[in-house]
Amino acid sequence: MPEQLSKLSVGICPIPKKYLLLIAGFVWIVAGINILNIGLTAAENDWKLVHILVTAVVLMFFLAMFVRIVRKNTVRIMNYEEEKIGVFRFLSARGYITMVLMMCMGVGLRYAGIVSLSWIQTFYTGLGTALALAGLLFVIEFLIKKTS
Repeated sequence: MPEQLSKLSVGICPIPKKYLLLIAGFVWIVAGINILNIGLTAAENDWKLVHILVTAVVLMFFLAMFVRIVRKNTVRIMNYEEEKIGVFRFLSARGYITMVLMMCMGVGLRYAGIVSLSWIQTFYTGLGTALALAGLLFVIEFLIKKTS
């Protein structure tokens, strides 16, 4: 029984734990680029000064939040006792739940027509940029841990 619990705690497809940072980085970068693309194509070059300012505010808000999340997840990953961890543990259970809820809300808002194209343009552009930059922070954390 203890052997089974040990296998369960390590997870599926165990890899060195520092590589979870690299995987998280790539997932966040890809998600960020996809969301950024939605934002940039939402209003077909209808950028006004107000859109740029609101996008900057959204970017700064989410970037501040995501930097804390990157730091928290880096500590969580590096504090795993095992040296090899399952590949899907780059996110916590709470992280996966949050990701699914955010995706469902985003799709729901866009397809329900509740928000305007200019809202999608500014919000998604700021959010996508912040996600991609946070992904880069995960990659930087990986590079730092790889050399130490």
